[in-house]
Amino acid sequence: MSRIIFPVGKQNDWIETVLKRKKTSISQIAKLCKVSERTVRDWRREKNTISKDAVLKMCRYFNIAKPHKIEEVPDYW
Repeated sequence: MSRIIFPVGKQNDWIETVLKRKKTSISQIAKLCKVSERTVRDWRREKNTISKDAVLKMCRYFNIAKPHKIEEVPDYW
């Protein structure tokens, strides 16, 4: 599973867009991506990178565009 690296500040913006536009919650995103709520909060704070699988699941489920200007790197890069 690869990881997605956003430009600085954009990972938070993208997750906030998902939360606001789709009127969802952190717990719903966590269940969808099969991670803990703390992990989603860490993604939002940009403490950790998001897995490609999670980004694709959110894009499909919430019908939003895949983020632009992202870099894909292998796990344990």
